[in-house]
Amino acid sequence: MISQSAPLLAKGSGEIMNYLPQPVPRDKCSRTGAHEQRNRHHQDNTVFEKIPSAPRFVTMPPDFERKEYWHDRFLHETSFEWLVQSTHFISILEPFLARLRSDAKILHLGCGTSDLHNFLRQRGFTSVINLDYEPLAIERSRQKEKDLFGDVRMSYVVANATELDPNDMESALVIDKGTADAIACSGGEAVISLAKAVQSCLTEGGTWISLSFSSLRYDLEYMPLAVEVISKIPTPKRKETDPDIYHYCYLLQPAKGEARSDAEVEGSY
Repeated sequence: MISQSAPLLAKGSGEIMNYLPQPVPRDKCSRTGAHEQRNRHHQDNTVFEKIPSAPRFVTMPPDFERKEYWHDRFLHETSFEWLVQSTHFISILEPFLARLRSDAKILHLGCGTSDLHNFLRQRGFTSVINLDYEPLAIERSRQKEKDLFGDVRMSYVVANATELDPNDMESALVIDKGTADAIACSGGEAVISLAKAVQSCLTEGGTWISLSFSSLRYDLEYMPLAVEVISKIPTPKRKETDPDIYHYCYLLQPAKGEARSDAEVEGSY
């Protein structure tokens, strides 16, 4: 069960309402909340959406689960922000960042070509591990830091987010902006694998903040972490009559009494 205790951001407030996201390839991982209200049928990790106005099922191509897709994309893409601008996501992260020492470790999953890591460094954090499983994304991310600050102090790792090494990536805070959505293209088991990998890397009292387009992203059986919605972000409307659609920011952490006893890093907080 997912707890939804956070207040709803007011419509028309904040820069997110002024930000019109670029078009995203229409595949099963880029569906918005409106699509989630349609009937779904899962078979062999393929999603079929029963669209009321259409007489047959529509199969959405699972491009986001293909590494080749990301390689081809990053050949040409130098900067892109998923779901919301990094400035807006940082404002959500602020209460959690405020608890950390400046030398606390932060694990940024699926850094892609976002500027999020540079906002973390501007905030004073340099012990940031930026991770992506596409080498081109890592190259571009590292270059972004060098271009802005003149040097490189953060870490960059090519790795699969579902196969994290806690010995190298143990962190007080884990963040992702749309990465879990892309991983979900491989099915619910992949999301569970991601959650278990993150769990293994969290220090005592550590948290994972995850931004998703889906209100059901972590509504899965056998989720190893407690899940809470801490923010619902309204997306821009093209017409006044368009349905209300939101992005969801989740707080995930071990349930009380289930934190890793061997994962403490003295002075992380």
